[in-house]
Amino acid sequence: MTDVVTACRDAIRIALASAFPGVTWGKAYWRSVSAEKLPIGAVYTSTVEVDRFDANCVSRVPDIKVLVKKTGGDDLEDDMFAAAADIEVVVLEVLDGLTFDFDLTQVEVTVDGSADSAVGMMVLTFRAVLLTPFGQPEVSTA
Repeated sequence: MTDVVTACRDAIRIALASAFPGVTWGKAYWRSVSAEKLPIGAVYTSTVEVDRFDANCVSRVPDIKVLVKKTGGDDLEDDMFAAAADIEVVVLEVLDGLTFDFDLTQVEVTVDGSADSAVGMMVLTFRAVLLTPFGQPEVSTA
């Protein structure tokens, strides 16, 4: 049984892998990887707010995060923000078909230049409202 939050993350990961085949999309975003294995990407959820929506329905509101790490040169920060815009389009299209409501709430880009080449990391945070029947977290009503 897969809950609606996991199904949403999986759909986003599949769409991103199709749109950005040069990025290795995985689930283990917390693992350290060498610069030679970049770019990598992941889709994960740090929190999910769960509330009763009405007598028969529960709202599940995850913060869905899309993380990408890549190497680059002097324009790495600009490249990361440009990639974030492309990722935003793909993710919002997926969320439009799966959720009651959704939005991009934050884009964060950091660059570490302490290695031989700069490594950039961006995290896009999307907030989605997923509705499920009471007691059935695996069934979407969207």
